Amino acid sequence: MYRDGQPVGWCQFGRRADLPRVERGRKYMALAGSLGELPTWRITCFFVDRPARRTGIARFALHAALAAIERQGGGLVEAYPATHGRAVATWFGSVGMFEREGFKVVRPFGQSNLLVRKCIR
Repeated sequence: MYRDGQPVGWCQFGRRADLPRVERGRKYMALAGSLGELPTWRITCFFVDRPARRTGIARFALHAALAAIERQGGGLVEAYPATHGRAVATWFGSVGMFEREGFKVVRPFGQSNLLVRKCIR
């Protein structure tokens, strides 16, 4: 995302197969048997330049990612927002941001994140 020609933020998302590191992680492996259906998509990371934070850039990036997922056929989307500031919500997004977009909390994900999901048709 650009503002006045300068990059100010981005969101990493992709198909499950394109972001396999999550699945190989210790926290995810501990939950894997109880999660049911595996996600089609993952939203793994946000970055917003410090001066642009709290201006809606992450929310805009999330909207853009969800629109791209919908254009590509949708499916089950999974993300890992932070539960408090020390978990670097600027990288994972906030729980509230995902809940406002219709994501539902599945369960805690480690000490400082939640696993959330939404199905896009």
